[in-house]
Amino acid sequence: MPALVYSYVMVYNTEKFSAQTQRPSSWAEFWDVNKFPGVRVLHSGQLGTEGPWEEALLADGVAPDALYPMDIDRIFASLNRIKPHVRKWWTVGSEIQQIMHDKVADVMNSYDGRAGLLIDQGAPLEINRNQSKLSWDYWAIPKGSPNVQNAQKFIEFATRAGRQAAFAQLIPYGPTNLKAYELMPEKVGRRLASHPDYMAKSIRVNMQWYGQTGPDGVSNAERLRERWNEWILLLVRRFVKLQWPTS
Repeated sequence: MPALVYSYVMVYNTEKFSAQTQRPSSWAEFWDVNKFPGVRVLHSGQLGTEGPWEEALLADGVAPDALYPMDIDRIFASLNRIKPHVRKWWTVGSEIQQIMHDKVADVMNSYDGRAGLLIDQGAPLEINRNQSKLSWDYWAIPKGSPNVQNAQKFIEFATRAGRQAAFAQLIPYGPTNLKAYELMPEKVGRRLASHPDYMAKSIRVNMQWYGQTGPDGVSNAERLRERWNEWILLLVRRFVKLQWPTS
């Protein structure tokens, strides 16, 4: 049962991209370093299940409703174009939060909750919700559990509109029961990934595709992870060769 909704969003530093300047509003514009110069940061793909995969395809002109099944070769061809302009490939939420806090980058992708917490603290950041990626955390009951009925009662309680509305006011992650939006202030709802206005222009991550396996028994997530490791290792080798050429 879906428990909460979060999203991967584009975030820019408003000291670099002020309200009076042009701001990137799509991943194609994020990739356009000539029109929108600045330091980039993107999510690492080391896990396979997470990475700048959909963003790379959107930047290459793939329509949001045509992302899946994803073309892995096309993903990495697109990443090849942006990689010289990416200062850091972040790995966990605390890392991207620190990057944003320290103003290391001008425009980046991030979990919306991490960015929202910093904005609440006064950080010069703004979230662009266009082409954000929606993902879910779930409640699950393991097969054979001894307290199935109590677990079901808890999940029913936790997914009530009132409980989800209360939870959303403690941490900025969106409710899965959309009736919760009727029970919270509009100001709070506008900070959450599952707000109906944002859902309409967001992309839902297709985890079924990530879990699909080919004839060799390898899942798409594993293919992405293996391809990423090869790609990033080549990038490191080239950097080392440039910094410390052999005599």
